[in-house]
Amino acid sequence: MVRRRRDGRVDRIPGDAAASGGTQSAAASGHWEHVTGTVLEARELDGYADPTMVFTVRLEPEGREPFAAEIRYDERNEYERYADLHTPDAGDVCGFVVDTGSGEVRFDMSDDRNSVSAHILARVAPEESGPIAGTAPGATPTGPRWFVPATCPNCGATVDRATASMAEAPACEVCRQPLPTQPYP
Repeated sequence: MVRRRRDGRVDRIPGDAAASGGTQSAAASGHWEHVTGTVLEARELDGYADPTMVFTVRLEPEGREPFAAEIRYDERNEYERYADLHTPDAGDVCGFVVDTGSGEVRFDMSDDRNSVSAHILARVAPEESGPIAGTAPGATPTGPRWFVPATCPNCGATVDRATASMAEAPACEVCRQPLPTQPYP
C-alpha cells in the first residue's frame, strides 16, 4: 500500500506492518528481492549536521504492479552499507533491493549503476570492444587514437599532430621513424 503525504512525499506501507501497527525487522524476513526502479526525486533534508538525503523512487518488481517508496540516506549512519554509493539524480534508473517481509527498500550495492567505483572505471577505462577503446567493431574512429609529441625525438622535425594522432602507426614524416605514443582515452 502506498500513502502520499500532504507535503507530497510518498510512504510505502507493507501489508503485514500496516496491519500489526509496527514494522518487521529486515533480519526477521531475510529475503531480499532485486528490483529495478527510477529515482523520482532526490532531496536533501535541512537541519541536519551531516548530509541527509531522501530519495523517492518508483520500483517495478517483475510480475507485480509498480509502487513508490522512499529511501533515507544519512551519510553518518549509512556509511558502512553505502560506502561506494553513487548518489543518483531524479530520472536515474538504478537497482534496489526490497525486503519481501517488511517492505524495506535499499540501494542494491551489487548493481554497478549504484557504484561510484564502477562509474569512474567506465570513464577511465572504456571496454575494449574494437581497435580503439570504446569503438564498436567495424566503426570508424571519430577522434584521435594517440597522444603524439609536437616534435620528433629522433630528428627534431615538427610533427603534424592532427595526422599522426589518427594514424595506425604514427611515424615522423621527415625521418620516417616511429613516434612515441600513448593511447588516447
